[in-house]
Amino acid sequence: MAGALCKSHSSGDALEILLQEQRILPTTLQLSQAAEALKVLKIALLGEDYDEATQTSPTAYTSTSQGVTLMLVPIDAYGLGCWDASAEIICSVAGTPSEKIFYSIAHKRLRRAASNGLTILRSNKSTNTVFEIDISGIRLNLQYHQNPIVSRSNAFRDTSYLSSIIQHHESFRLSYLAIKVWAIRHGLFSARFGYLNETQLLIMLAMIYSLRDSTELGNLELFLVAKFFQIYSNFNYEKMVILVDSRPANTLPERRVYGPGMAVLTHHAPVVNASNVRSNLALDIVKSELNDTLEHIKGTWDWASIVNEPKQSELGTLPFLCAPAQRFLTSFPSYLKIDISYWGSSTTEIAKFFAWIDLEVSTFGSSQSLCLWSPPDANQKQNLTT
Repeated sequence: MAGALCKSHSSGDALEILLQEQRILPTTLQLSQAAEALKVLKIALLGEDYDEATQTSPTAYTSTSQGVTLMLVPIDAYGLGCWDASAEIICSVAGTPSEKIFYSIAHKRLRRAASNGLTILRSNKSTNTVFEIDISGIRLNLQYHQNPIVSRSNAFRDTSYLSSIIQHHESFRLSYLAIKVWAIRHGLFSARFGYLNETQLLIMLAMIYSLRDSTELGNLELFLVAKFFQIYSNFNYEKMVILVDSRPANTLPERRVYGPGMAVLTHHAPVVNASNVRSNLALDIVKSELNDTLEHIKGTWDWASIVNEPKQSELGTLPFLCAPAQRFLTSFPSYLKIDISYWGSSTTEIAKFFAWIDLEVSTFGSSQSLCLWSPPDANQKQNLTT
């Protein structure tokens, strides 16, 4: 398929220029600000004498004070060099203290760093996301995992594993950002609504990367993005799992263990499902958008088909609405909109609540007429549209 696409507008250079024009690629200033924010966090949490030259990874930072050992490591997109300025910097912290003790220690240390521009936006004792932080306009997401041997933290090991197998980092970065922009444009990049998330997209793209051969290296970005839509629009999600692994299939847990939706598995044991698409309803929406895009890019295609906003002529009579809203309004003659606000602190309870909502709303009609849609700029309020 990739060979049939228009070569003049599908090179990696063309994609990079387009991403720059769309202000998706971070500027030198933004990268510098992100690095400075991370430094402020490291000093606030680990102290001035943190060890930056670890034997396990040059991106892991450790500190031992009063018998408490902590390791902080950027993971996911930032850890793999795929970060963009609109995204949070997700950091994993592993250490010897219990979660309760860590929360108490970290809360005190972070509050002392207010004079350096650090603001705690949200803190939570009951979820993996312990702190959401803003440092001079850069948002960071701090997650804690108790582990006596800090270098064995799964988040750290999985990021290190992906980094070790990705040999063409720049091509992978551009491809990831193109697919992320596509997901945002189509209203699919929203973990809180049960759609695609950062970790999930990275693993999905890494699996495509593992399928490459030497003939595809001349235009690797085109191969990765084209194959992404080709494979995942026809993927057997009910019987197969998505993972980057060379282990025999019979050594992996059975697909049914992970329930409905997508099963996007991490590499190291204990293997977990990194996907937020945990219902067949959400999966149907994702598959529909993948298929529509695949049909659109067949034959002649350039990067603008994926990255750009729709042209004015394609927006119909309501040009002030975003593209996903336009498609929704033209696809469904009538709909029922339910706005839901949830203030609970437990992600487990939130998941149960929305599973109950899905079940109740599904009684109104068949799955073909049910759609859970998330606006690209959704923040606090949940929108359930059927």
